[in-house]
Amino acid sequence: MSTNRARKTTARRVGDSNPTGIRTFDNTRLAQLPEYLAASDAIDKLVHAMQRAGVEISQAEWLDALVDLAAALPYADMCQSRACRAADDTPAPPPIAAVVDARGWLKGAYRCPRCGAVWTCGYAVTAPDYMP
Repeated sequence: MSTNRARKTTARRVGDSNPTGIRTFDNTRLAQLPEYLAASDAIDKLVHAMQRAGVEISQAEWLDALVDLAAALPYADMCQSRACRAADDTPAPPPIAAVVDARGWLKGAYRCPRCGAVWTCGYAVTAPDYMP
């Protein structure tokens, strides 16, 4: 699935004057939750796994990948394998790639972390409401 598209988000954040892409922020409201630290730990583990695997991407690509992962979480999908569907411990993976068309339709590509199956699935794109 081709997702080669212009990246505007980090192009404004990563540059000569700010190679890290860090902006002024305050996540105090989220940081009090234990899951905030768990998310940080998971991202750190991903960085180390990428280093071990020799995966090299730019800082802008890295930030885009994290934003894409977070934005696509509501579109996780279950593997269609009977064994995986029957297992209580098979997670529903988020898309590993996605194309969103002008009609508001997301076509996601998925890979099962348990059996390695690869598939695509489509969803109508609706903005998740994270605010109570």
